[in-house]
Amino acid sequence: MTLTLDDVRNMKFRIARRSGYEVLDVDQFVDRVEEAFAQLTEENEQLKRQVADLTEAAEASAKASEDRPAAEQPQAWAPPTPEPAPTPEPVAESSQPQGERIVVTTADEASPAVVRLVQLATEQAEQLVSEARDESDQILQKAQQEANGVTNQARSLAERLESEARLAADRSRNESEARSRAFDEELKERRTEAFSAMETERDQLREAVGELRNFEKSYRSNLTEHLKAQITGLENANFEPNNTPGLLQDSGQQGTGSGSGSGADSDTPRLDALLGGDR
Repeated sequence: MTLTLDDVRNMKFRIARRSGYEVLDVDQFVDRVEEAFAQLTEENEQLKRQVADLTEAAEASAKASEDRPAAEQPQAWAPPTPEPAPTPEPVAESSQPQGERIVVTTADEASPAVVRLVQLATEQAEQLVSEARDESDQILQKAQQEANGVTNQARSLAERLESEARLAADRSRNESEARSRAFDEELKERRTEAFSAMETERDQLREAVGELRNFEKSYRSNLTEHLKAQITGLENANFEPNNTPGLLQDSGQQGTGSGSGSGADSDTPRLDALLGGDR
């Protein structure tokens, strides 16, 4: 896949939480790569335009030399002095061959001279374009390698972070499940203990209620027997004192010997006898 300037500009790296690269350093490096890539693209466009201009000029010169009469060609294309032909100005390096010296003395030599000039210009343009293309390919390859390196590092980092996050999530899920199981076991154990304690308390309450009922039954029975004994004692008891007063004894004898006086019909004969004696 070819890396373009838009790819470099739109490249976004994910932020790493741990063991990641410094965001500022990555942004600065990407900015430098973007500038170099943009400069390289602009230089390529300029070289393409120069090659197109040189090609058009060569084609126009060749066409003009073919259209002109043979008598006018020496005057039009003969150099003023027999000096070396100047090299094109786009790139001038010491490693490039020196321009060929062309001398035109007759009209017959003018047309070949024009063709040779066009050929030299074309060769030099092609050489410049080839060198520029090689240099741009090298720069592009280097930038591509650096970008691929950064991309691979970022991808490796992202994969490592994703793997660590997945492991952490699995570990957290396992811990949560273990805690949930432990909580369920503890809850079940506590519920069993609570039910056992409630059943024990229920049995104790039942026993206490039984004891209270037995106590109530015994208490009622004892109280009933005691009350019955008291009633029987009251019915059979004699409350008259042993030392009876003489007056009561005399009154009793008189009452019994006198007949059936008024006291015979009275409910209290002794009291009536006492009252009668006082009269």
